Amino acid sequence: MTSDLSRASQTARLLARETGLSVRVDARLRETGLGGWEGLTVAEVEAAFPEEWARWRAGEVVRRGGGELRSEVAARALAAVADLEGEVAVMVTHGGTAKVLLVGLLGLPEHLATAFAPLANCHWTALRRLPGGWRLDGHNIGPHPERLPGDGGEPPALDAEDPAVLARDVPDL
Repeated sequence: MTSDLSRASQTARLLARETGLSVRVDARLRETGLGGWEGLTVAEVEAAFPEEWARWRAGEVVRRGGGELRSEVAARALAAVADLEGEVAVMVTHGGTAKVLLVGLLGLPEHLATAFAPLANCHWTALRRLPGGWRLDGHNIGPHPERLPGDGGEPPALDAEDPAVLARDVPDL
């Protein structure tokens, strides 16, 4: 099952080709709708919505940009999970949705979504349904970088000026 947004659905189609699983598109797995914040940089959000930004950064529940609350995202994503059939399912979604879905499935309070690191691109969370609920088997699981001969077995250093690296330091929007 995949979000209907292009990056997730493209990833799901690639996984389906490799695994033989079918793809079911479901808009309930979309990323959090951020209303007026969507498409803006952090600096632009701070400038356009200073009070809302400050409240959100202080940990308050905020309808960012007039968009969705985490609880609303969790409710729609949990409804999608409730519709799943079979023993194994692969869900391709987005970082914010994945985090609120994770805490919802584990029965944890919504505010603990921020306790989980954001998923890196093409990484996943493994959950197992047990008779009493869900168990977290792993989070942020993914492929490891290829080791190059003669590199001492260390992964390549990350450039702190690389926007992809800096993006990890930006809070989940």
